[in-house]
Amino acid sequence: VTPGPGHVTRVQTATLREAGRLDLELFKTWLCDLLWEREADSVYRVKGLLHFTGEDARPHALQAVHEVWDLKPCGGSEAVGTGALEGPQGAAPPVNQLVVIARSVSQESLRAEFLACFPPGT
Repeated sequence: VTPGPGHVTRVQTATLREAGRLDLELFKTWLCDLLWEREADSVYRVKGLLHFTGEDARPHALQAVHEVWDLKPCGGSEAVGTGALEGPQGAAPPVNQLVVIARSVSQESLRAEFLACFPPGT
């Protein structure tokens, strides 16, 4: 099937999975760059379940459509600062999952940029 005029033919999906806790400010800076500073309308959708350093041990859900994004903690407030979702001591670190749907996306470039969102030395 030949796409009609105005249809994008190079839409790709990149899936990133990485264990550990991200730096919230580094991640927000990267996300804003990804959504706002790249080629106009090149990123269509970003979804993820992410874990950050700091007092709030809850996973955070990310939803982004074009230039609009929302990042909210999952679960009730009882987990804030308690480490309740950390699991037993010595347990495996949480796994971050991120899906990016974009035009002409490079999985390798996105992964390198995503890894830069982890605190230095981790």
